[in-house]
Amino acid sequence: LNKMDDTGFSALHHATRYNRVEAMAELIRNGSIEDLSTPLHVACKKGSMEVGRLLVEKGAALDKKNDKGETPLHMAACIGSFDALKFLLSKGVAIDERDFSHRTPFLSAVAAGRTENAMLLLEKDENQKSPLHLACAAGRALHVEALTRAGLSTNERDEEGQSALHMAALSGFRKVVTQLLRYGADINARDSNRWTPLMCAAKTGSVKTCMELLQSGASI
Repeated sequence: LNKMDDTGFSALHHATRYNRVEAMAELIRNGSIEDLSTPLHVACKKGSMEVGRLLVEKGAALDKKNDKGETPLHMAACIGSFDALKFLLSKGVAIDERDFSHRTPFLSAVAAGRTENAMLLLEKDENQKSPLHLACAAGRALHVEALTRAGLSTNERDEEGQSALHMAALSGFRKVVTQLLRYGADINARDSNRWTPLMCAAKTGSVKTCMELLQSGASI
């Protein structure tokens, strides 16, 4: 029963994908499933919370990462339902885990345009972001312009040592990066992990943002 098909899915994966709760319960009851975590990613992605609850009840790891470094919370934040997100948060999952693109669930939600999800994650975040950080993460160029004109510092840091420029670079918003540089953002600022905005943009694969930073004098 643990055998994978050509797509790398087991019987449990398929039962999860198509929300077949009874089939899932039978598979789990037989004790044939070694790892319930990857199916939990699928459940969160599909917003199948009856399935998700069953998997968690049976011991699925809430913080297990997939091949992209994403936790189930990442999946719920950027693709899944609001209810899936609330369910995971009610279980006390870590909200600041980063995937291999250096994105937290909050940044994933912002990049995917899932505003409601992003706001819920923000409410749960003890490391509250400034309005400028949020505007940059969401790529809101008009808001960034208004906030910087109002005098908000482009070099203010959050609890992770990230500036607004880090947020814009992580989310791949080249126009916002240009705005921040025009208002004096430190192009080579390093966060608590010694990451510069250029490193953040490179990690997320944002070529245009990388080029903008390099052309503006970012150190390699």
